[in-house]
Amino acid sequence: MPKVKASTIDDYLSGKPESVQAVLQEVRRAIGRAIPAAAESISYQIPAYRLGTTPVVFFAGWTEHYSLYPARATLVAAFAKELEPYSISKGTIRFPLTEKVPARLIARLAKFLFQEASAAAELKRARTAAKKAAPKKAASKKAASNKAPRKITRKAAPAAHGKTSARALAKPTAKLRSSAKARRVRAS
Repeated sequence: MPKVKASTIDDYLSGKPESVQAVLQEVRRAIGRAIPAAAESISYQIPAYRLGTTPVVFFAGWTEHYSLYPARATLVAAFAKELEPYSISKGTIRFPLTEKVPARLIARLAKFLFQEASAAAELKRARTAAKKAAPKKAASKKAASNKAPRKITRKAAPAAHGKTSARALAKPTAKLRSSAKARRVRAS
């Protein structure tokens, strides 16, 4: 049977064995109750909960375990004691399918991730607002400093490009002198 890409969480769950479906439904309920403001979606071909357009928490079912993503360092540190019995690696928390679903822990993890995402979104909004306000100040500074543009002579050009040795500075000057001399000869 060919795999079909899921477009909803229900589609994703229907493609899993019944025993895995039951476990994933519990995980789904725990996350949904913990963060009702988040929208369900499919991202990276697995179920996700989003805050606006940003995925907050993912879960997936596998043959011997189900996983919760992302397991950032802040999350793992905050829940170190509770996560001790579970396998954690590469941003993934693996829960065995053979054990009871720790719904309260999963809900707390989802809330934590949602709060982190909310704080990041608020910071992003503040930065965007600051950037929108900043060009007005920058434009007035630019207008105030609209003096004659600085001319870079051949003598100054090597220094502007990181060549600061006396020899490097002398060569362009010598070329400048010789070309000026040639112009004078041609003009007479």
